[in-house]
Amino acid sequence: MSPRQRAKIDTVQPIVIAALRARGWLCQSLAMCGHGVPDILAHRPADGRWALIEVKTDKGKLRPSQVRFQLQGWPVSVVRSVADVEAL
Repeated sequence: MSPRQRAKIDTVQPIVIAALRARGWLCQSLAMCGHGVPDILAHRPADGRWALIEVKTDKGKLRPSQVRFQLQGWPVSVVRSVADVEAL
């Protein structure tokens, strides 16, 4: 991957991942996939739940490729804070 193609990770992502893990979620970064694929694949073994999570800053907006990905029917949760993690 060239420097221009490297995934940009929002500054809040480490906080979101820590909050997910503290609540029993396993997290796998998908940031390197690009093409609108969400940032995180998460699974909570305790109840078998899965989530595709796009992490954005408070004012961050979805890129057109991210909107297209969701319009294909993928259930993506946009998470901006620990409160959003709790709402999952």
